[in-house]
Amino acid sequence: MIFVAILILVFTQVLNAQPNPVSNYGFEKSNVSVTDWTTTSHAGISSISTSNSHSGSNCYNNTYSSTSSTGYVESNSTIAVPNNNYLVIAGYYSVNNRQSTSRVQIGVSGNMSSAATPSNRNTYYLISHSVRNTSGSTQNMKVRINNYLSSGSQSRTFRWDNIIAYVSTSGTLDVTDPNAASSASVYYTSNSATLYWVNGSDNTGGSGVQRTIILRTTGTCPGTAPTLNGQEIYSKAGGYGISTVGSWTVLDTVNISSSSYTDNTISSGTSYIYAIVHEDKAYNHSTPTMVYVPVGATSSPSAPSNNQTDVSAKNLALSWPSVCGAYSYDVYLSSVKSDVDNQVPSALISVSQTALSYTISTLLNGYTAYYWRVVPKNSEGNTATGCPTWKFTTGVQPLSYNISRSSNVAFNSIINSGNSFSWSSSYNADDQFSDDLNLTAIGFTGFYYQGQNITSLKANLNGFITFNTTFSSPWVNTFSSKKQIIAPFWDDLVCQGYMGPSSSQDLQLSQLQNTMKYLVTGEVGNQVLTIEWSEMEIYNNPGPSINFQLKLYENGNKIEFVYGKMYGFNGTVNHTYSYSIGISGSVVNSTPTDGQVIAQQYANVLNFNHTNTTNISELPDCYSSLLFVPTGSPGTYNASARAITNDECVNAITLPIHKGIQNDFCKVYSSKGATRSLATNPSGTADDDVWFKFTTTSAGNYGITINSSGGYNGVIQLFSGNCASLTSLGYVNATGNGLIENYVANGLVEGTYFIRIYDANSGTGGSGNFAISVYSIETPPANDNCSGAIALTIGTPYSSGSTANATASTGVPSACSGSYADDDVWFKFTATSTITKISADGGTAFNVVMQYFSGTCGSLTSLGCANITKAAGEESVTFASTIGTQYFIRVYHTTLGATPTTGFNIWISNPEPNCPTLSSPANNSVSINAGVANTFSWSASTLPTIGTKTYTIQIATNPTFTNLVTLTGATGITGTSYTLAKNTLNATTTYYWRVLAQNVNGVSEGCSYRTFSTTASGSNVSCAQNLLPDSGSSNQSLSTVLSWSVGSGSPTSYDVYLSSNLASVTALSASVRVATGITAKNFSPTLAYGTTYYWTVIPKKRGNSASACFINSFTTTVAPPANDNCSGAVTLNPLSIAPVSGSTLNATQSMSSSVGFANDDVWYKFTAASTSHNILVKAIGEFNPVVEIFSGNCSSLSSMLVINDKGNGQSESLTASGLTIGQTYYVRVYDFANGVSSSTDFTISI
Repeated sequence: MIFVAILILVFTQVLNAQPNPVSNYGFEKSNVSVTDWTTTSHAGISSISTSNSHSGSNCYNNTYSSTSSTGYVESNSTIAVPNNNYLVIAGYYSVNNRQSTSRVQIGVSGNMSSAATPSNRNTYYLISHSVRNTSGSTQNMKVRINNYLSSGSQSRTFRWDNIIAYVSTSGTLDVTDPNAASSASVYYTSNSATLYWVNGSDNTGGSGVQRTIILRTTGTCPGTAPTLNGQEIYSKAGGYGISTVGSWTVLDTVNISSSSYTDNTISSGTSYIYAIVHEDKAYNHSTPTMVYVPVGATSSPSAPSNNQTDVSAKNLALSWPSVCGAYSYDVYLSSVKSDVDNQVPSALISVSQTALSYTISTLLNGYTAYYWRVVPKNSEGNTATGCPTWKFTTGVQPLSYNISRSSNVAFNSIINSGNSFSWSSSYNADDQFSDDLNLTAIGFTGFYYQGQNITSLKANLNGFITFNTTFSSPWVNTFSSKKQIIAPFWDDLVCQGYMGPSSSQDLQLSQLQNTMKYLVTGEVGNQVLTIEWSEMEIYNNPGPSINFQLKLYENGNKIEFVYGKMYGFNGTVNHTYSYSIGISGSVVNSTPTDGQVIAQQYANVLNFNHTNTTNISELPDCYSSLLFVPTGSPGTYNASARAITNDECVNAITLPIHKGIQNDFCKVYSSKGATRSLATNPSGTADDDVWFKFTTTSAGNYGITINSSGGYNGVIQLFSGNCASLTSLGYVNATGNGLIENYVANGLVEGTYFIRIYDANSGTGGSGNFAISVYSIETPPANDNCSGAIALTIGTPYSSGSTANATASTGVPSACSGSYADDDVWFKFTATSTITKISADGGTAFNVVMQYFSGTCGSLTSLGCANITKAAGEESVTFASTIGTQYFIRVYHTTLGATPTTGFNIWISNPEPNCPTLSSPANNSVSINAGVANTFSWSASTLPTIGTKTYTIQIATNPTFTNLVTLTGATGITGTSYTLAKNTLNATTTYYWRVLAQNVNGVSEGCSYRTFSTTASGSNVSCAQNLLPDSGSSNQSLSTVLSWSVGSGSPTSYDVYLSSNLASVTALSASVRVATGITAKNFSPTLAYGTTYYWTVIPKKRGNSASACFINSFTTTVAPPANDNCSGAVTLNPLSIAPVSGSTLNATQSMSSSVGFANDDVWYKFTAASTSHNILVKAIGEFNPVVEIFSGNCSSLSSMLVINDKGNGQSESLTASGLTIGQTYYVRVYDFANGVSSSTDFTISI
């Protein structure tokens, strides 16, 4: 154990004393004579030497020639040493002349150690000695030193320095440094710095830490620590120890009980380094602990380097070297340099982090310059200044998204509300690219892809869009080397009912315009661009009806694929799918790498990576969606393909029993991945069977139908019994791959039955998908045969057509070529025109066929067929009919087998002609001379193709054609042109024109128009004259009438412009045109009080207008006061004597008067609080008040009393008696004089 004691080593007083003063000052107290020591019987000359010291400036010096060892030098200070403790003494000595007879001693009286000749002359050596007190009580001891010659007489000089002594329980001199201070920090201002630290302990068995030395130097970090020697004495300037260590200055020493120090001597703008050093009682010194003022700024970054380019935009790690004195770091990042330079809060991305790197989790924009800065801080929150701003530029932003999948989502079609794309002049409803869609033009400007703002895109019929508007390889669905593709469903798609590239351009354009639409919804910043593909088919596969959308979100730059009805097959065509879903970036290798492509690997699960997958065969689930959300840290998406749940009989899926076939093509099943359940199979290879079951509640006949997808050769096998004991009732496998199988089970009793479905092929063909329906065999519809034909009304659609449960008709003409009338139904109508049109459109997957007849049901004559389009297409035929004749129509689904339950619509019409196509003049022509004859031409109406047509041309001044120009010979035109007589139109006027076609059924509707503008024709007019009111007039009433007289040129009408804004009138702005095309030479405008108006009149004639017409001005009268009428009466308080200020300025007359002239009366009211009240009106200036009181209400007032007893500038006092308490009374005040009074102010009180 080490006792804490005052170490009285050599001297007894301390300049600038520490909390525990020491007495050894290294002989620095005096450089003249030895002080605080007593020399006894000591030969030689003792003095203080100012050279040759061990440290500091001074040392004790003795020139000696005696061989006596009895003399000594002893400290005047006494040290109390407890019993069984040691006084440990040490000091440094040297001898100038090396002799073996030289001796030195150190210790206490009666107990001295001795050292022989030193090895080298003039070299200091450490000598130590310990003295144990065993007296049984505390003893006071004094330190002694001695030097002598054991023999010889040669004089030599002894020197002593840095003599120390301390009390300890150990007799061994402590020469081990104490532990350093820890957790050092500093808080600083412009003129002070406060240091904080945690005190370190002494080494085990050490003498104990006694104080802390604070040193300071200037300079920036990192600094070189000061080296403090053991057993050397240090003090601040003016003390008796070493005050400088190299460039370091000892500021002060602090008692070990303290752990802070404030330096009030720093200067603003100077960098300081502080060293905190512990000193133990043996004058050993700890390793310095350094702190810095200010905390250092960062230098060059570690990564990325300054001005580095092509830096990754994903998971970018910023790093920098350690800064001495820094406790933590703030990190700033922005693409705006000034935000980083000024350290604005919005650029702060990490606060007070201790690590030397920061990974940006958000996805940075591609090809963008970013600026960043690291600001070190010390533990007290002081921040470094002058930190540099660094720059890096990102390369292409890699694709990095979190992906989620949802089921049972809403599919809100935009086909009826959306906009059609613009298509190039050559139309093809297969593989067609739209024209560039300018996103700025449609107001969708806030979407970014790979960090780049997207301004245009092209959409393709094949189920994708591209931001790479030069892309030209649409139908090969591979992401390999294909840039900036967004593909919700990329396959070789065509429009519903596509009939090949040779079909008419009009038909293909119509299919394009009605198949793909776009729509922008939402507010700016939160807008969504939706693009929809509707009722799509696959090339050479007329069965599907595929509906999906792509959504681009401004908010978060999200991408969403939304799937509606995804009817991929109906069992009529053997076609397999091989499609892609995903997105590609702006850089895509032939073998894509991570960040270049995100492609789905398996249908309907979250399995995405950069592998270029082109052969997904199972369609996305109906009403599902995929959402792509940009992120710097995307998840991993490696879900397995969906497992089969009904692989065994015990897991059979329960099916409902329908009335008639009702296949739901959104509810599809698969046997892909299933295994064999039974050892036997009736047909093909049952290595992938799956199981279903149904329960009958009544005996009857039942049917089972499966519609197979492409490549799937379905087998139906029916069982009774249970899974442990099944009895096969039969099977069917009559068709082939991708077709329909029907199994009829007659005479089933009540009970549960099991269905086994598998692909007859080895393995599973295609996607393995099929749709299945179990149904009771129902009665055919009433119009199953010609005799039950439903009568149709011309012009009224029949929207519930269905061939469900229908059978093939007998005794009728053959069906249309290439179709199967096994489910035909019948309709009839009676013609009311000589031109009749029959139309029908199929529902989803229903490929409607129409055949129409004359005659009677027993003797029908086929007049023709309509079977041009595909599933869900519209069929129509127009023929020459006989009024009053009855005709029959046969409708059916074109293919053999189960009919789609979606049915059809059918209607009969008497068709008007379609609109002609306008030819000349061109749209927006601006050079039509109204002074000459002009020819208008058009192309003939093309539909209907039978019957004659005539034309009517219309010219109007508005696009709704309600302001028609009167034309001669403009109706009943049999040709395709019309010559307009000269001077029919006005000059410098915009006109609209269109042509309508007419036949026996009526006039074409919805025809488009064109515009043209006429040029000037010399019909000049001059400005109006004598404008009233006069310019500059004032106090005009609100009923002022503007008037003028005719100038030259005989104008036919006038435009009037009026506003309080001179610039608007000067510019003849439409917003200030208050009258247009009036023929009168006056106008009554709506005016406001106290307003200066500017106005002008523009005469017009035949499209010409006068120019540079004079602009008049006038000012209306100021508005009357609010209490100008009784209804605005000001309420007075009869209980308050405080007068209320009033004025008749701009007041008008409300009612006649019996005293004076009430042309400026104002009104007040009060509720009687007494039966008598006095009303006092005090005039201000020359005001001559008249005061009148009324009972009643504003619509029925009765005068009670009126007074005007005084004159100008006098007060009037009216006393009203006989009042009813709680009743409201009205008071009128006006000036007695007629006209405008010179004084209008007064006060009133009750």
